[in-house]
Amino acid sequence: MSEIRVTTVSATNGTGPVTLTKQSAAKAFARWNMGSDTLQNSFNVSSGVDNGTGDGGVNLTSSMSDSLYNVIGSGEGSANTSVATFEKTSTTTASRMDFNITVNEVLDNGFGSPTAFGDLA
Repeated sequence: MSEIRVTTVSATNGTGPVTLTKQSAAKAFARWNMGSDTLQNSFNVSSGVDNGTGDGGVNLTSSMSDSLYNVIGSGEGSANTSVATFEKTSTTTASRMDFNITVNEVLDNGFGSPTAFGDLA
């Protein structure tokens, strides 16, 4: 098996970052505990918001270019055993991902895990 070890990967000019061509990486993700209002894991997320029962959001550290980016995610019930429906809401902005999670009814004691794909501002 081959192994590659490097300290820095840069563009051909030696100073710029490598450009991903025809690839896309997640620009933000979070695991938001809807019951205790705490972030358990995140990337490019500064804090979470409790918008009401089953309705949460996370504030982005670096904003997206507009509010039309793709948000996908998952939700779980409080026992981590029930799969919940995850839905991006119309109140999502360039700097905040808002979502609802439900498990047969609106849920406020589970986990919402939104992920953003699109262009950063």
